[in-house]
Amino acid sequence: MKAFGILLMLYVGAYQATIAQDVMGVWQMNSPDNGQPLYAVKLYKNKSGTIFGRVIKALDPAHKDDVCEKCPEKFNGFGVKNQKIVGMLIMRDLKKEGQRYTGGRLYSPKRGMKIRCYIQLVESNKLKIRGFMGSRYLGRTMYWTRIE
Repeated sequence: MKAFGILLMLYVGAYQATIAQDVMGVWQMNSPDNGQPLYAVKLYKNKSGTIFGRVIKALDPAHKDDVCEKCPEKFNGFGVKNQKIVGMLIMRDLKKEGQRYTGGRLYSPKRGMKIRCYIQLVESNKLKIRGFMGSRYLGRTMYWTRIE
């Protein structure tokens, strides 16, 4: 019985450590078209605890000089037409709500679309990103892998 109690405590402790892990860090974003590594995105907090995400590196050399052709002419909170994608802000305004960060916006430079999103750490090195327009049930889910 003692062994069971110890195993249970270790399991609960390991589970809580995984949940407590922070989403901050560098994440691998894969291409939605073919699943290949595309960009490294750094998630960070500002002073008020709001999460932002910025593309810091192209993981596929063929995309290192990509520009946002579908971005608007005027700044929309993410980027402007023909801005390099590396260095561009693609996620903003996420606030912690339970185990998720919600209320944010995600920008797709490829499509030129700004959509609502939430993110959630599902494993210590796996991040779920749910992007949607309107209802959370009408959207798309991506998973990013932690690099750092």
